[in-house]
Amino acid sequence: MKRPIDFIVFPAMRFIERLLLIITQMVNASGLLDTAMGRRGFLAAYRIYKRLTDWQILFLLNKFVLEGSNVIDVGANVGVITLWAAKCVGESGHVIAIEPELKNILALRDSIKTSGMKDRVLVYEAVAADVRGTLKLRINRAHPADHRIDNEGVPVQALSLDEVVDSLGWTAVAFVKIDVQGAEPLVLQGAKNLLRNMRPVLWVEISEFDLKRFSSTPREVLDFLQSYDFIPNLLDGRLIRPATYEDIMFRLAKRGYTDVLFIPSEHII
Repeated sequence: MKRPIDFIVFPAMRFIERLLLIITQMVNASGLLDTAMGRRGFLAAYRIYKRLTDWQILFLLNKFVLEGSNVIDVGANVGVITLWAAKCVGESGHVIAIEPELKNILALRDSIKTSGMKDRVLVYEAVAADVRGTLKLRINRAHPADHRIDNEGVPVQALSLDEVVDSLGWTAVAFVKIDVQGAEPLVLQGAKNLLRNMRPVLWVEISEFDLKRFSSTPREVLDFLQSYDFIPNLLDGRLIRPATYEDIMFRLAKRGYTDVLFIPSEHII
């Protein structure tokens, strides 16, 4: 169900994101991001921005990431979600952070070390895909959160979530976040055993434009996960509510992308 406020909030958020991107591009063009001080300043500002925009969402997600649980962050970037998850799981839990881009990896490892959570976070310098191998990562120098798998770019290691989980001997995964600029279908294809046997809650970014680059669509992602009995939900203010395909497409039309929470059907009360 669409509320009048939706027609205001999502366009406003999209405007703010575009404005921040323009500012980032200007700062990057100046060469400031190539300096240690400029990079630290950008990371500090980015983390503050994410805390301001995501705090309510993460508050809603807390109930899915309990102390002692295992979490996977695919497309970890500089670690905002990784550190949130690491705090939630506590000393007895574990978090896997998968990130391919070198500068992001350095910032991610530094954040983990500074926060004192090195013992509970495993960092993989790679992309998650359907099979192990080598893929190419196109670096977007104007947008540090927009590196993506492409036909041209820097060679990077690819691995599947099923492979990673098996290698660690994990028997349970509570929560998986996937934000990989349209390569979400590849990640999901490489996680079939995880989806079938461990039944984690999934937090997946959906972008019709980005999915098209991988010859996929939002409908195909929904159909794939619904075939495994995952129910799509949207985070709506202080609520988590079941979502139809039309609800999701409405969000995409207003913002360009949206995060969808897929909950195993057996968890729905």
